Amino acid sequence: MVNLKEQTKHTSPVAKKGSPVLEHGDREQNPDPLIDILNRAQSTYAAYIEAQKEVGNAYKEREQQLEKNYKHVYLF
Repeated sequence: MVNLKEQTKHTSPVAKKGSPVLEHGDREQNPDPLIDILNRAQSTYAAYIEAQKEVGNAYKEREQQLEKNYKHVYLF
C-alpha cells in the first residue's frame, strides 16, 4: 500500500494563477504542509473535473446507442 506522502509525489498539481505549485524536488527545500495540501487539493479537483467530463460523455454515448437501437427495432 502506498502511503499518502509517496502518493503525492506521483500526482501533478494543477497550477492556478497566483498559486504556489511545488515540483517534486522542491518538497525538501520548502516542506510547508499547507502548500503540499493545496497542491494535492488542486490535483484532486482536476481529476474530479476530468471524471465529470467522462461521465457526461458516457451518458451521451449511451443515449445515442439507445436511440440507434430504438430506431433499428421500431422503425425498420
